[in-house]
This record gives sequence, C-alpha cells and structure tokens, in this order.
Amino acid sequence: MDDVQQLGEMLRHYAESEAHKKQLFESQSAVWAARISELFDQIEQWLAPLQAPSLLEVKREAYVASGPSVPVETSTFKTEKLSIVITGKPVEFVPEVMGAGGQVSLGIAGLTAARLGSVSLVCQPPANSWQWRKTNGLKDPDVFEFDANFLAQQLQGLIPRNRI
Repeated sequence: MDDVQQLGEMLRHYAESEAHKKQLFESQSAVWAARISELFDQIEQWLAPLQAPSLLEVKREAYVASGPSVPVETSTFKTEKLSIVITGKPVEFVPEVMGAGGQVSLGIAGLTAARLGSVSLVCQPPANSWQWRKTNGLKDPDVFEFDANFLAQQLQGLIPRNRI
C-alpha cells in the first residue's frame, strides 16, 4: 500500500471513529437530560401535597450546564434547574455537565453549613438510582440513597425551630 492509500485509509477510520463518538455522545446526552427531567418530576410529585405560598414552593427554570471545558456559549447541555423555597430559604438543584460514561450530577445549593462542604446528587447510568453525596474538605464523601424521606429530612433542617 502506498502512502496516499494509507492516508486515505487513516482518514476513513478517523471519520468512522468520530461519527461513532458523536452518536454515543448524543445518546448519552439524551439519557442525561431525561434523567434530570425524571428526577425533577419525582421531586415535584413528592412535594406537591405540601406546597403552600410562603411555606414551600417548587419551580423549574431553563438552565444551560457549563464548566471549565464547556463554556456556556457553546454548551449543548440545555436542561432545567429546580428551586425549592422552604420558609423563605432557597435550595437549588443545579445540573452539571455530563460526566464520563454519561454520569449525571447535580450540585445542591442551600443545604450545607460546612465552609468547605458541598452536596451533590449523582446518577451513573445504567443505574436509575440517585446517590446523595456530602463532602466536607478532603474526607471521603458521605453517601446516601436519595428518596422522598431523605429529601424531607434535609428540608426539615431549614425550618426554624420555635424558641420558647
């Protein structure tokens, strides 16, 4: 095989590889967006019976996930973020860009009291379950299964206690 034929073969393989990567990315992105939407639907369903003006309100708004390697101007990660306002205190579920293997991760703002801590929700496909991860500094994260009762426990901490 001469060099020109070899170059043509290399370009064909490269194009096939790129097309496959693009297809994989698009299918993972669709799953990423669907998992976020399903999670928000579930949270809204859990909290629907409790909603009352000024006490508990849930709302969604359009959001574009971005990060250091994915600027907001070029991000294809268009989704929503979810806000829960409980007794005037906001809690936000903010999607992050898709991780390796289609990982879905959301930053949770408004629930951590530790200065160096953070809270996130993570779902690693093909699993459908969500894990609540609370980190504090350099220690390994505390990991919990995320469900209606766990969310309720976290939100209870935002309700002021009566001092008599």
